[in-house]
Amino acid sequence: MLVKILGSIWIAAAILLLLKPQAYKNWLQKNTSKKHLLLLPLIVGALLIYIGLKFQGLLANIVVILGGMSLLKAALFLNTKVYSKLMDWAITLPLIYYRIGACIHIGIGLMLFSLR
Repeated sequence: MLVKILGSIWIAAAILLLLKPQAYKNWLQKNTSKKHLLLLPLIVGALLIYIGLKFQGLLANIVVILGGMSLLKAALFLNTKVYSKLMDWAITLPLIYYRIGACIHIGIGLMLFSLR
């Protein structure tokens, strides 16, 4: 049940990003100095690892790997220089990259939604 909810939220957020990438980019510009963004990859990574370990198969292994990558991202964010450079880089990207990222996130959400 948690997997379906997380997959649905992931897909909905990705669709919003696909439809309104400029709004996300503006939000990111306003919130780059706030450290609460550090918690997001940490929480998402822990949830993905928890979900991946509850299931068996190739998709579950991919979910665990994605969770590990998210935790690694959270560890990199602890260094404020890396965090500020990454946020500055993300703000300068053209909107097409946000849309490509949204398509990737839709795929991840569908993968989460299809776990049984």
